[in-house]
Amino acid sequence: MLSEAVAVIAFGVSWLFRDDPVQADLVRVDVHPRPRADGRLDAYAPIDERGSVGRLYRAVPGRFGRLAVAARSTVVPPVGSPCERGAVMDAKELVQRGADAWNSRDQEAFFATYADDCEVSAPGFTGKGRQGLTEFWTTWHGAFPDNQVIVRVLFGEGDRVAEESVFEGTNDGALPSPDGSQIPATGRRVSESFSGIHAVRDGRIVSTHFYFDQVDLLTQLGLMPTG
Repeated sequence: MLSEAVAVIAFGVSWLFRDDPVQADLVRVDVHPRPRADGRLDAYAPIDERGSVGRLYRAVPGRFGRLAVAARSTVVPPVGSPCERGAVMDAKELVQRGADAWNSRDQEAFFATYADDCEVSAPGFTGKGRQGLTEFWTTWHGAFPDNQVIVRVLFGEGDRVAEESVFEGTNDGALPSPDGSQIPATGRRVSESFSGIHAVRDGRIVSTHFYFDQVDLLTQLGLMPTG
């Protein structure tokens, strides 16, 4: 694992200096990479005295009396690397934790999976930050108090997670309509498939876009005219 991570750092340092007029050589790669929540790496790697010195670097004593420069770089791991795979796994686990918190009615745990400046949208709804999350939570838990989300598939790539799930519940509460009025409870049970696209940054969800068939949901609730 460490050797693979070192290879990633070596790649990242060469990438960092690829446009410099003077090519910097790597003296040694005995760094200790620190994976971040977003799957990138914070790491220090020394280069020799021919490297350019900019605001990202600090001078340190070099080996054999030379002056080396330690470059701090945030590296995007190559696709398929252990760190890249770990980032995808962390993002998927974050979305799953949110679904588990939703099902257990743990509002604070659900909110904790989202960033303070997050955005959540669904057909007929757009909300931002804690207020938006509160409105979203209240709408669906109020209208379907016994609801459960069944996660079918989670697919992650980089900082994005795609979700395919099913929302099941009994309509025992009023459901807000787009015009602000309240649709009385029908007492009917629904099972509605939906998809979600989640963006993750620094270990928190920054945006979620849900998609579902509104006509199908209203039909299950008995609210669509029959012909």
